[in-house]
Amino acid sequence: MPLEVAALVGLIERILATGTELRFAPSLHPLRNAILKERPHFRAFGIHRFEFAAKAEGEG
Repeated sequence: MPLEVAALVGLIERILATGTELRFAPSLHPLRNAILKERPHFRAFGIHRFEFAAKAEGEG
């Protein structure tokens, strides 16, 4: 049980106000696969909790 719950509003606007580039992708599997193909020794590369990410149809 959390000790406190706080509503976070306007998060996208707040991120953009910092000058940060914000991008959306339907799936990160192609990015991860490309990194591992390009750098096979880089097996330690990971995306937090990536093992739980579902693959889109047609992704290998």
